Amino acid sequence: LEQRNHNPCVGGSTPSSATVKMFFVYVIKSKRGLTYTGQTQDLDRRVVEHNHGKSKWTSQDENWELVYSKAFETRSEAIRHERWLKSGVGRDFLREIMVKTSKS
Repeated sequence: LEQRNHNPCVGGSTPSSATVKMFFVYVIKSKRGLTYTGQTQDLDRRVVEHNHGKSKWTSQDENWELVYSKAFETRSEAIRHERWLKSGVGRDFLREIMVKTSKS
């Protein structure tokens, strides 16, 4: 995976007694090659939901695999990154990642 910043520790700091809430932008790819871009606070749970038909769009295919994720401290940062990934430049960035991961 190119980026999987799934560590809730920010900037190398250790989490305090309060839970650090992170927002994840992620891209999953199906067995047939379809992709889905979304955001969540619980990345592992969300990928499981996609693989169990809990999302209308992703229920049309199966075997969804996480190919990209990035963590953010705020929802607004995550939304901005998700929109960028859905832009032309972002889609080109994701294509490069998918080519690299398919060769490894």
